Amino acid sequence: TVNIITKIPKKNSFELNSFYQNIYGKADDIVFSGNASLVSENKNSGVAFFFNHRDRDWYDENDDTEMSFWGPYRYNSQSYVAGYTIENVEIKNCKIHDIGGTGILLGDPNNQTTTVGDYTIYRHGFTDLKIHDNIIEDLGDDGIKVGDDSLDVFIYKNKIKDFGGQISSKGINIGQSSWDVEVYSNQIEDGVGYGIYSKATGELYLYNNLIVEPSSKAIYLNTWFGGNL
Repeated sequence: TVNIITKIPKKNSFELNSFYQNIYGKADDIVFSGNASLVSENKNSGVAFFFNHRDRDWYDENDDTEMSFWGPYRYNSQSYVAGYTIENVEIKNCKIHDIGGTGILLGDPNNQTTTVGDYTIYRHGFTDLKIHDNIIEDLGDDGIKVGDDSLDVFIYKNKIKDFGGQISSKGINIGQSSWDVEVYSNQIEDGVGYGIYSKATGELYLYNNLIVEPSSKAIYLNTWFGGNL
């Protein structure tokens, strides 16, 4: 975030600044910034210029450069596992409509992996995720879809209407192996598919939702392997 506070200049002026830091002697972080003000001779007009440039080297504490991809990862299928989650995400007050696919999609929806050299890179998860007060209409697939392995998810006060182009679409779709999820005070109308759908989710709380005329089940919970709960 950059905050710029200005005042009416009375004369020509300029300012230059620089900042430097180094991380354990391995990575440089350099910032240059400055501003200039030019005022006309009659003081009736003027112009101000601002610039900011940052040059920061890549730094990895453990030299695991593949961590620039998504994780966790395993090396040659051994037991060593490391990785990260995406934290503190909030999506609110958006209006989304006329979308060919999913309105809001977070995380890997298909449990996919990718290979980088000898590394197999696995999906990441989310923690502290809030999606609220959005209007999502006229979609080709899901309204809101949260990927697998997410934690502390709150989905509330969203209006989802006319979602889905196939019977497997969902108004709200929670990925498998997620934990501590609350879905409440949402309005889901006129969809092709399920209203609210969840796989193998623990500590799941659904309440005060209005679900009107989905083509399939209003609320559907199942296990990873498909057995009904």
